[in-house]
Amino acid sequence: MDTMFNFFLFFYLFSILLTIAIYVLQSYALYKIAVKRKVSNPWISWIPLGSNWILGKIVESFEKENGTRKKWSSVLLTLSLAVIIACIVGLLFSFVFALSEMIFHTTLYFSAMAFVFFFFYLFILIATFAAQALYVLTNICLYRIFEMILPEKTFKYLLISLFVPLGAPICLLKCAKYCW
Repeated sequence: MDTMFNFFLFFYLFSILLTIAIYVLQSYALYKIAVKRKVSNPWISWIPLGSNWILGKIVESFEKENGTRKKWSSVLLTLSLAVIIACIVGLLFSFVFALSEMIFHTTLYFSAMAFVFFFFYLFILIATFAAQALYVLTNICLYRIFEMILPEKTFKYLLISLFVPLGAPICLLKCAKYCW
């Protein structure tokens, strides 16, 4: 039992450290690219939702040079907020169910329980779809950045970003080095 606990504790701590490393490296890389691209308020890349906004602004700055005008920053920020809000609302419905059992010492009637479960799963489903859309659009933005800065390594960097845990921040750091 002790060995299993130690294994899960190690795995949990390793996961937290890896997540922090990814966050710090990616925020730093986005900050460096945003400064070189003269994006307004590059320090926002250090704020969790702001990093998605900065990612979109960097892509917009490249696309402005090519004559296209898409609102990547607004879409990425909206999807990020949708994921967070849907998760919070879904959790609130589950807390309502749990609190009703604790306060009234009885389970909810079937119709009320079905109502709570319906909305819980509805908001979790919305969060799942929004998170998947955010993941796809984030990778499209990364592809656009790689394409603009290092066109000969675009596909390679995209594959590394998709399949290696620290891949996206490392590839963005390489792009920050060559960004103009």
